[in-house]
Amino acid sequence: PLRAARGGRDPLERADADAAQRLLFEHQFRARAACRGARMMVFSLDRAYWGLAANVHWLTVALSYSLLTGRVLVTANPDRFNYAGSDCTQGWECYFQPVSSCVEADSWQPYTVDIEAGPRKDFRGD
Repeated sequence: PLRAARGGRDPLERADADAAQRLLFEHQFRARAACRGARMMVFSLDRAYWGLAANVHWLTVALSYSLLTGRVLVTANPDRFNYAGSDCTQGWECYFQPVSSCVEADSWQPYTVDIEAGPRKDFRGD
């Protein structure tokens, strides 16, 4: 039977849990200078009128996807989190710690498009 990593008596279980936490932390919390070149996934809770547990569930699904695709997960800002009320525009971060040291503004870089290129051509990458 599996034991919880925190309460488990097996030191290997604890080592695995520690390694997983380190991996997540190193992936999500990097030097701000490194955020500029990082690929990101921006997660918005705007109009997400589910329960709190469902919001956390979808955030963890997004974190899993971002890890699999080599992206840093950031929450949208400004954003509306249905539990935060109308006065807060910080979304998730009205009540919780940030999920990354990177911010959404790091993912959007200025670019120019020639008129001939058309509105669908985007030089920000994939």
